[in-house]
Amino acid sequence: MEALTDDNLSVLACEARHIDLLVDIANKAYSDNYLHIWDDEGVLYLEKNFSKPVLASELADKNNCFFLVQNREKFVGFAKIVLCKSFGDYTADESLYVQRLYLRKAYCGLGIGAKLMMQFHQKALALHKKVVWLQAMPSTPSVSFYEKLGYTITHKGYIPFPHIKPAYRDLYDMVYKLE
Repeated sequence: MEALTDDNLSVLACEARHIDLLVDIANKAYSDNYLHIWDDEGVLYLEKNFSKPVLASELADKNNCFFLVQNREKFVGFAKIVLCKSFGDYTADESLYVQRLYLRKAYCGLGIGAKLMMQFHQKALALHKKVVWLQAMPSTPSVSFYEKLGYTITHKGYIPFPHIKPAYRDLYDMVYKLE
């Protein structure tokens, strides 16, 4: 994917040499927005998802693409897409999964997430995908954000992870059809 530049905004493909930066921004962006949903302040979740060994392993998998979001000289977020992951009746070859899109709290609501999502749609089209899908929590503004981009809810489930507070357990599968 080409770097997205919009005046002071750039999105860079993350490589193995960026692992320490990725760990730092992943922990900060997630912590800014989601520690309140955990009864252990997210300690276990952060360890299982954003520790250096976990992210290094995910980064080494060629099916995963990580991106670092930079505003001027400051890194303000990151994203992860999975190039081939099946969804419903769509095969892995037909589906692109947006697994993570996290921005530092001060940078939410500025249109950065929408620009990233449009880039992911373009990437999916270039790969001849039929759908882009993701999971979002209805207890956050993310569901309405994705609905505004044209995503629809296809399944209502829950987060099967210990220590999440019951009020935040719901999780929706959402899809954007490219065809």
